Amino acid sequence: MSKPFDSLCEMIRRNGQSFERLFEKIDRHPKIFLTIIALLLAVQIGPWWYSSFDGTNYVSIARSINIDGEMSNLGGHVDIPVGYPVLLTPAFSFGWRPFVALSVIQWLLAIVLMFGVYHWAWKQFPSMAVSITTLTMVHAGLWLYYRRTLKEIAFLAVLIWTVNVLQALVQQRSVLKTVLLGTLAASLLVYLTMIRYAGVVLVAGFGMSLLIMAWHGRTSWTRAIGLSSVVGLPAVLLLGSVLLHQKSVAETQGGRDYLKGLTEPQSVQSQTYPQRISNGLRLRVSEIGRLTVPGLLKATSSKESWLDINTLVHIPIVLILSIGWWKLASDRRDVLSLTFPFYVGLCILWPFDGGTRFLFPMLPLLMAALAYAIRRITLLPPTVTGVFLVGHASVAIFYWVLIDLPRTVEANNDWPIIEQVAGELDLPVGSYATLELSGEKRAMLQLETDLPIPDVRSREQIGSHFSYLITPADAPVIENFAPSVVVGSIAIQKRIDSEAVPANLLRTAEDPGADSPL
Repeated sequence: MSKPFDSLCEMIRRNGQSFERLFEKIDRHPKIFLTIIALLLAVQIGPWWYSSFDGTNYVSIARSINIDGEMSNLGGHVDIPVGYPVLLTPAFSFGWRPFVALSVIQWLLAIVLMFGVYHWAWKQFPSMAVSITTLTMVHAGLWLYYRRTLKEIAFLAVLIWTVNVLQALVQQRSVLKTVLLGTLAASLLVYLTMIRYAGVVLVAGFGMSLLIMAWHGRTSWTRAIGLSSVVGLPAVLLLGSVLLHQKSVAETQGGRDYLKGLTEPQSVQSQTYPQRISNGLRLRVSEIGRLTVPGLLKATSSKESWLDINTLVHIPIVLILSIGWWKLASDRRDVLSLTFPFYVGLCILWPFDGGTRFLFPMLPLLMAALAYAIRRITLLPPTVTGVFLVGHASVAIFYWVLIDLPRTVEANNDWPIIEQVAGELDLPVGSYATLELSGEKRAMLQLETDLPIPDVRSREQIGSHFSYLITPADAPVIENFAPSVVVGSIAIQKRIDSEAVPANLLRTAEDPGADSPL
């Protein structure tokens, strides 16, 4: 019995040594690996739009800036951060739907992110820099957001470079370089906050890093407090003025402002504060687990309970990562590590399930904590790290090739249909809504018309609010409505009197066919 066991141990030991040598070679030749990552991302550039409703808003704002010289969101007021849409603006010099140009911009942002992560990892943990960068850049979640016109890649790219500048500022002793780096850091913090308001929490991590240095006598308390205040104050003041403006607009025009949505989210109005904290913590535990283990990205909890099987799987993962984070923060005390508890705390206070979008900006830190934990609690860290790396890359590639790309290409084949339906919507805004129409088609209609198109979740919600309903062509006719226009797979139903339908009401537009050019 001992011989087979000894042979197995010897094989594992040799494989571990092989992985060790492989990672040493990779760390000595980072340019090769970073080039491979850049090419993998470049292959995903294409003439398709991966639909999302938030993405529609960002595209609309960017298009309005470029084409109209004004800022509007689907023809209305802009009430979301505009830092990301500004980056998309140049794409619309190439047309109304410049999907290739948008993809190229996303690719450039991803490259900036990749070098930012590598620089951060190399400064903090040189022996793991390539591993951490690769774990981050081949992550299925990163690829998912990268293909869409969503702010995640831009936010993370600016965040990691802001961290790099702040970290350099913490260590700087030259007065001139301190002034230059402080000005750059303050500017980046302002812009980061204008991409996503939560970026302002970096101020807390930066201040904590300086205060810890002062506590250990490595800098003066005056420098710690003064530098963190001067660098962080512009972003804090800007965010405060934006939130106050939104509050004023909400009080004048009705509705909920951003701050009230954060402190009093509608999704938890019936919960007590302890229940709300518990729910927020459960959601963040789930997000960390889904972001860390390959294949769990979409492993959502089926019920709002700590006893859900997915949550029970995520808890030990979070405990292991907590060990890695604690060791990392204790050893390095870098700005990103010290920002992490503040950022997670903010997310816990807003117990809204955003998939993995809320904690996604902490992905490089999670991958670093994972690598740190693997090195401290496993016997063969290179082997375990290699398994995670191959696992994340495999999930990212297979999900794109087998699911996301085919679904997106099929949806984009409907652009000729979407164009014709949009031409039929020369109607008062608010008089029409979609019913039982796919999310892709509704998002595409909003993008094409540059107008908001609400979705009716059930027939009971129709009431007397809408005169037209946009439905699948094979959907049953709704009571008090009749088919008005049928364009390929989409129909527009028009409200009628309860009596007879006029004979000339039904007409069918020419179906452009699936082979028509986009």
